[in-house]
Amino acid sequence: MRKFLVLVLLLAGRAAADPCDAASAKKVRSDADKLVKAKQAAKAVTALEELRTACFAKLDPAGQLWLLSELAFAAHAAGDDEKCAKVLDSADDTAITANPKAGKALLYNAGLCAPKEGGCDYKLDNDQTYCRIELAMAYGERNAATGFEKRKCELPGASARAVGFGDKGCLDRTELRKKGEDDIVCPVWTLLDGGKKKKLKLGGWLDDPSSCCAVQEVSVNGKTLLVASGGPYRDCFGGTATTDYFTTFELRGAELVPVKDFSISWH
Repeated sequence: MRKFLVLVLLLAGRAAADPCDAASAKKVRSDADKLVKAKQAAKAVTALEELRTACFAKLDPAGQLWLLSELAFAAHAAGDDEKCAKVLDSADDTAITANPKAGKALLYNAGLCAPKEGGCDYKLDNDQTYCRIELAMAYGERNAATGFEKRKCELPGASARAVGFGDKGCLDRTELRKKGEDDIVCPVWTLLDGGKKKKLKLGGWLDDPSSCCAVQEVSVNGKTLLVASGGPYRDCFGGTATTDYFTTFELRGAELVPVKDFSISWH
């Protein structure tokens, strides 16, 4: 029995000393940060590279991103911006979208060693390190807007486009209409409450003839908030600008007021 207990303790000690567990990896990163602050960035790069070689595949996605972020920063501090950018390029877009805190650190470091002057055009700059991370972060911010769902409107006389809206009835909208090639009539939005029908004043892109054709899905959250999304869509008049629309609106009286715009545009 005593030998068995000794064996268990030995195995537990080995498990605790695993150089690739989260705590051990964090300790290496912390020590590397101290080396950078002590003006020994090259040593920090070596330590972090050794960690990446030995343990990268064993870390969870967030841990992988933090390791890449700190390795990139150490490389920048050591004067090797080419390596910094190369390290950042290896970060997975999906992981960045799902881990915004680590993504923010990656984006900051990209601004140090691979900045994009003049802002990003995602259509033209999708191979740029900074722009690729920024785009992944933009989708991550959008994904954080949760709790919205499409609710069926049960009121008689509502169109198939209507959605249930808490105790306020339903939101409905007419179809987009075109008059020739240069005249677009945006959908009219109404609030249906029993037998009453109230026309709503619109804000943001819902009332813009160049973009109102993009409404694809309307989801609601609670009694006053909804999200309108659609895209990616080109300009309603056929221009080259493309936008993946996603905006939250609040019903204030008889007006749909934009609250937060998560839309992403390609010019």
